[in-house]
Parts: sequence; C-alpha cells; structure tokens
Amino acid sequence: MTRNSLRLAQRNALAAALLAFSCATSAHEYYTDSFQIIHPWTYTAPAGTSTAGIYMRIIDISADDRLLSAQTDIAEKVELRIPQRQGVDASKPAAIQLTAGRELSLSTFTAHLMLHGLKTQLHQGRQYPLLLVFEKSGEVQVDFVVGAH
Repeated sequence: MTRNSLRLAQRNALAAALLAFSCATSAHEYYTDSFQIIHPWTYTAPAGTSTAGIYMRIIDISADDRLLSAQTDIAEKVELRIPQRQGVDASKPAAIQLTAGRELSLSTFTAHLMLHGLKTQLHQGRQYPLLLVFEKSGEVQVDFVVGAH
C-alpha cells in the first residue's frame, strides 16, 4: 500500500467513525397508533448529580391520551413535572395531557420528566432506556440520548 493510499484509507476510516457517531446521537423517533415521539434527550450530568430532566417532542397526535408515568433502571424515580395552572384538580394524579391535533414539547419550562436518584453518571452521546406509560397507548419503550438536542 502506498503512502497516499494509506492516508486516504485513514481519512475514510475517520469519516466513517464520525458519521457513525453523529448518527448515534442524531434524532430518533418512536411511533404509536396515535402519535410520534421525537428525540427524547437530556443534558450531560456532571459526576455527583442526582437529578436530570428528560425532554422530547410528541407530534402527529391523532387521539387524546395522557402520559401517566415513566421509569428507568438508571434512576430511583421518574417524576412528571407539570407547571402549576389555575383550575387544575389537585386530587387527580399528575399526568401530561396529549391533545389530538396539537404538538407537545416537553422542555425545561413546560411539562417534562425529571429523573431523581441517578444511579450512574450520564455520559455525553450515550443512550439510556426509558419506559413511558400512557393511559390509552400503554407502554412505550424509548431511549433518551445525553447531550444531543
């Protein structure tokens, strides 16, 4: 192999590795009969952090539903965070409403999920499993990506 062909092979290998990494951290989608979940993700959590927010978009909602709970093996608990609003019945269990014909963005300042009691450090680019439980659509297994939003 000549020196030039060796350099070309090294460049091609590097390009393939970068492409594989970018694909692993790019948007990913999950489908149910009633909606589509787009790119669940969280920020990188420094060592010693015990909480982390989970964010995503839910689009193409064709029927009303409610996100009732979530769980993951990497945290002791997953809490549904819902902004306080007047007129919300405090006696009803917390749930995140999905409304037909609308999109839902789970973000820092809106409804979102909060991991409590992290059992591992969240590493940039890694994916972790998350089980979402909906009232009508049932359980939906997704992976959330760290640091790629």
